[in-house]
Amino acid sequence: MAKTVTSLIILSLAFAAGSPSFGAQKQRPGASLMPAASQLPPQTQIAVQKNQTLVLKSEAIVDSDIVRLSDLIDGLDARNDIPMFRAPDLGQMGTIQASRILAAATENRITGVESRDLTAVVVRRAGHIVPREQMIELINDALRSRYNLPPDTDLVVDKSVKPLIVEADARRTPQLASFYYDSRSSRFEASITIPGSETTNKAAYKIAGTLGEYVRVPVVIRELTKGNIIGENDIAIEKRKRVEIFGDAPIDLNKVKGQIAKRGLRPGDIIGAADITKAEWVERGANVTIIFETAGLSLSTKGKAITGGAQGDTISILNLQSKKQIDGVIIAPGKVTVQPQNIAKTLADSAAQTKSASSGLTPTRTASVAGGTQ
Repeated sequence: MAKTVTSLIILSLAFAAGSPSFGAQKQRPGASLMPAASQLPPQTQIAVQKNQTLVLKSEAIVDSDIVRLSDLIDGLDARNDIPMFRAPDLGQMGTIQASRILAAATENRITGVESRDLTAVVVRRAGHIVPREQMIELINDALRSRYNLPPDTDLVVDKSVKPLIVEADARRTPQLASFYYDSRSSRFEASITIPGSETTNKAAYKIAGTLGEYVRVPVVIRELTKGNIIGENDIAIEKRKRVEIFGDAPIDLNKVKGQIAKRGLRPGDIIGAADITKAEWVERGANVTIIFETAGLSLSTKGKAITGGAQGDTISILNLQSKKQIDGVIIAPGKVTVQPQNIAKTLADSAAQTKSASSGLTPTRTASVAGGTQ
């Protein structure tokens, strides 16, 4: 049971060098919660409201660079609260062991905090990610207003540039603080600020990259060996300088999926039309299902592929029932459809071979004729 505080308690606290440090388990580099004692005023007060139950929070969201005790414990009056830990970086998170929070409260004569059997408290620092597209548009406008650039010129930001995260309430349009462009190397560098952001007021955000003619091309992201079927997780679309594109023109990503790699491809390789081939759906000599379709009628029989091919290819097939050779189009693995002009001849050949329904032609749908259904 949580104990309640029956009277207003004013605690005078002095954080000296000998005070205990309360670390945090790091969620990522730069997201740890560090003790803030070295920057505290010599005297700070905590107020606890009369008859207020004190409960340890499971998660705390803070909007400053300091985590206060009232951020971690419900029931403390934040008006005179005491700073306890360094907050994570903007938009990041960290954890504090519950035992350390309770020890800090006890040291400062705050008792009766209900822990709810928590082992740690998650602390999140509120933040807003500034869309990179806004900053690129800003730089692009600056470039085009000062230089005569070709219409298909594009900007590519260096991969090492990290996202810009500012305070949660700093959502105004980015502004260009400084800008530099080297026409010889096509490199640009810019400094961005966000009005109302303390983060960019202290140090402007740096963004750099390259200007040039770029095209979007399919690129390998996982190593492929010759004969591999290329899947969605094997490729991605990236912008590459036009001068890097050799040989055949770049091809559509949708035309790459499901194709066969004609050679070994490494991560980062651009995929051209010469690097892939269609997956063979019918092999030469393989048994296939021949499908005859016309208005109101669909029949199927067995055949053998005289030639092989991929989806959409026209191949030669031997009708095993009539022993006649016909041409058909591959529509699925092991399935070929025959063009309407071949159906009449095939049916006639089949009829000459048999007089019963066991002839090998299996009706799958009846045909409607004048006067009724046959």
